[in-house]
Amino acid sequence: MRTLFVVLLGVIILIGACAPKEESVSEKPKDMVSLENDIMPVIGGKCGSCHRRETVYKKAVVNGIFYETEEDILGFVGTDIIPGKPEESRLFGVLNQTYKVGESQMFMPHAGTGIEAWSKEELEHFANWVKQGAKDN
Repeated sequence: MRTLFVVLLGVIILIGACAPKEESVSEKPKDMVSLENDIMPVIGGKCGSCHRRETVYKKAVVNGIFYETEEDILGFVGTDIIPGKPEESRLFGVLNQTYKVGESQMFMPHAGTGIEAWSKEELEHFANWVKQGAKDN
């Protein structure tokens, strides 16, 4: 009787181990911020009207400061975006309106453009994306 119990228990364990596992629809943790889904739509709406290759904003064109594509944004990682450190990232300071150039405070979007400043939630998403390594995701 004891042998039969051990054999049945072994079969049950084996069947459980071999059962197909449910695949999650998204491997992305709920708190993971996506460049493609969370950051780019905001950048496109807030920054894209001035910082694109075909624009009337001459400084963006002359200085090559474009925020049209994910590649553009990722090009600033390591210089203006410090992975893991939003508080040290110049771009976050500009968006958060805390970045100073000499005595002046530099922030985007500029007043008078008709574009709203980044909301607290948008800034938190951006900061979390930087904290998570500013990845191409």
